[in-house]
Amino acid sequence: MHVADNVFEALSDRYRRQLLLELLDRNPGEVLSQSKADSGYAIPSISQHHVHLPKLEAYGFIEWNRDQQIVTKGPQFDEIEPMLELFRENADAVPGDWT
Repeated sequence: MHVADNVFEALSDRYRRQLLLELLDRNPGEVLSQSKADSGYAIPSISQHHVHLPKLEAYGFIEWNRDQQIVTKGPQFDEIEPMLELFRENADAVPGDWT
């Protein structure tokens, strides 16, 4: 898969978009709770553990420590960051359920 394909696949799900947008505001090593982000959304645990987090981790967009239940920016986060910034800068122009 090409980098663009990974970016669009990662952004194709609302929960993954929200998680990545939460990480956008954090420093590289800053932790994000898996179960609840600062904005108050919760990722369903089955989807979280079996679909969303493994997919984002496989693309390198996040690092996921299963034992400590933490998520941080991954080594490839910079590949998706411009698209996340585009969403953030144009939040009023994108459909409401996209962010």
